[in-house]
Amino acid sequence: PALTEDEAIARLGAQLTPLAVRLCVIPVGTGEALCYEIRATDGADTFLSYIDAQTGAERELMQVVSDDSGTLVMGGDGHDSSSGPRTRGRADA
Repeated sequence: PALTEDEAIARLGAQLTPLAVRLCVIPVGTGEALCYEIRATDGADTFLSYIDAQTGAERELMQVVSDDSGTLVMGGDGHDSSSGPRTRGRADA
Protein backbone atom coordinates (compact mmCIF):
# COMPACT_ATOMS: atom_id res chain seq x y z
CA PRO A 1 0.00 0.00 0.00
CA ALA A 2 1.08 3.59 -0.64
CA LEU A 3 -0.32 4.64 2.75
CA THR A 4 0.99 3.30 6.06
CA GLU A 5 -1.31 2.19 8.86
CA ASP A 6 -0.34 5.27 10.89
CA GLU A 7 -1.10 7.58 7.94
CA ALA A 8 -4.52 5.96 7.55
CA ILE A 9 -5.26 6.45 11.26
CA ALA A 10 -4.24 10.11 10.94
CA ARG A 11 -7.07 10.55 8.40
CA LEU A 12 -9.74 9.78 11.02
CA GLY A 13 -11.78 12.66 12.32
CA ALA A 14 -10.44 14.18 15.54
CA GLN A 15 -13.52 12.98 17.46
CA LEU A 16 -12.77 9.29 16.70
CA THR A 17 -10.36 7.09 18.66
CA PRO A 18 -9.01 4.06 16.78
CA LEU A 19 -9.57 0.64 18.40
CA ALA A 20 -8.25 -1.74 15.69
CA VAL A 21 -6.85 -1.53 12.16
CA ARG A 22 -6.49 -4.08 9.37
CA LEU A 23 -6.16 -4.22 5.60
CA CYS A 24 -9.19 -5.36 3.62
CA VAL A 25 -10.71 -5.26 0.15
CA ILE A 26 -14.09 -3.56 -0.32
CA PRO A 27 -16.38 -3.40 -3.35
CA VAL A 28 -16.34 -0.07 -5.20
CA GLY A 29 -18.72 0.21 -8.14
CA THR A 30 -17.85 -2.72 -10.39
CA GLY A 31 -14.36 -3.08 -8.92
CA GLU A 32 -12.57 -3.29 -5.61
CA ALA A 33 -10.34 -1.09 -3.44
CA LEU A 34 -7.63 -2.05 -0.97
CA CYS A 35 -8.46 -0.21 2.25
CA TYR A 36 -7.57 0.06 5.87
CA GLU A 37 -10.58 -0.87 7.97
CA ILE A 38 -10.37 1.17 11.15
CA ARG A 39 -12.71 0.29 13.99
CA ALA A 40 -13.08 3.48 16.02
CA THR A 41 -15.24 5.03 18.71
CA ASP A 42 -16.40 8.51 19.58
CA GLY A 43 -16.96 7.43 23.18
CA ALA A 44 -20.61 6.54 22.67
CA ASP A 45 -20.81 4.73 19.32
CA THR A 46 -18.58 2.43 17.26
CA PHE A 47 -17.74 3.06 13.62
CA LEU A 48 -15.94 1.33 10.76
CA SER A 49 -13.96 3.74 8.60
CA TYR A 50 -12.55 2.48 5.29
CA ILE A 51 -9.51 4.48 4.16
CA ASP A 52 -8.18 3.78 0.65
CA ALA A 53 -4.67 2.35 1.10
CA GLN A 54 -3.49 3.90 -2.18
CA THR A 55 -5.03 7.39 -2.13
CA GLY A 56 -5.87 8.05 1.53
CA ALA A 57 -9.48 8.90 0.63
CA GLU A 58 -12.22 7.79 2.99
CA ARG A 59 -14.27 5.27 0.99
CA GLU A 60 -16.89 4.44 3.62
CA LEU A 61 -17.90 5.39 7.14
CA MET A 62 -20.34 3.02 8.78
CA GLN A 63 -21.87 2.92 12.24
CA VAL A 64 -21.94 -0.40 14.11
CA VAL A 65 -25.06 -0.95 16.21
CA SER A 66 -25.09 -3.99 18.51
CA ASP A 67 -27.63 -5.31 20.97
CA ASP A 68 -28.87 -8.66 22.26
CA SER A 69 -30.55 -9.34 18.90
CA GLY A 70 -27.37 -9.01 16.84
CA THR A 71 -25.23 -6.49 14.99
CA LEU A 72 -26.24 -4.01 12.29
CA VAL A 73 -23.82 -1.96 10.19
CA MET A 74 -25.35 1.26 8.85
CA GLY A 75 -23.95 3.44 6.08
CA GLY A 76 -23.49 7.19 6.36
CA ASP A 77 -27.01 7.80 5.04
CA GLY A 78 -28.56 6.12 8.10
CA HIS A 79 -29.81 3.07 6.18
CA ASP A 80 -28.59 -0.45 6.75
CA SER A 81 -25.96 -1.23 4.17
CA SER A 82 -26.71 -4.68 2.81
CA SER A 83 -24.15 -4.37 0.00
CA GLY A 84 -21.34 -2.66 1.93
CA PRO A 85 -18.26 -4.25 3.44
CA ARG A 86 -18.59 -6.58 6.44
CA THR A 87 -22.33 -6.15 6.65
CA ARG A 88 -24.47 -8.50 8.71
CA GLY A 89 -28.22 -8.81 8.40
CA ARG A 90 -30.54 -7.64 11.13
CA ALA A 91 -31.89 -10.21 13.53
CA ASP A 92 -35.46 -9.09 12.81
CA ALA A 93 -35.11 -9.28 9.01
